[in-house]
Amino acid sequence: MLVMKVFIVIGGQQGSPSFAVDYMPDIIIVLNQKYSDSFTRTLNSIIDYNGFPTDLVTREQKCKFVQSISTLRNNKRRLREIVKEFSCRCRGLFGGVNSK
Repeated sequence: MLVMKVFIVIGGQQGSPSFAVDYMPDIIIVLNQKYSDSFTRTLNSIIDYNGFPTDLVTREQKCKFVQSISTLRNNKRRLREIVKEFSCRCRGLFGGVNSK
């Protein structure tokens, strides 16, 4: 359930504010370090949900996101960038965080 809620916040669903995304990398890092196997299995099962966290991202984009966050266990800065970029895609801001 916690991993689902993290995805809901990142995806901007259920009225989650965009500033809440800033806290998600901390949660992801802890889950990935402490419960790596369970976390990876849960992430892989979430990929299969159609339209989750939003219809604006494809299955391939979700796979890439899951693969990226699964490999980053200690690089908080890079993880924050990946999470923000995915959140922008989920919210319909396709340019990402570095676009101008």
